[in-house]
Amino acid sequence: MPMSELLQVELRGGRLYVPLPTYERALAEYPSVALLVRDSDWWLVPLKAGAGGLQLKQRTARGDRVVEAQEFFRAQGLDDAREPESLHLEFDAARGAYRLARTARQSTAADASPDGRNGAK
Repeated sequence: MPMSELLQVELRGGRLYVPLPTYERALAEYPSVALLVRDSDWWLVPLKAGAGGLQLKQRTARGDRVVEAQEFFRAQGLDDAREPESLHLEFDAARGAYRLARTARQSTAADASPDGRNGAK
């Protein structure tokens, strides 16, 4: 996948909303995903059928998808009522996974890590 191609998702209400273009380019072969925290980053791992995980449920007739991930994001200290946030997917071939990254316009010193703790433990 070309580096210039930006794959967007939206975090809203503890759910990841995946628009059709992102789904078609990155996740169409995978019925489910896993969400992990590694090195203070959030990772989305595409999973083949039968591997478990969180389903990529079709949300609209157009083909947009949603991942019900409230439990994962609550465990990261994020409230379901927080403001919606656009994220982009950065593929890491060595991990076979996508890093969920904040878009540049949303990154601030307080938001240096996905959990908003600026790397503090």
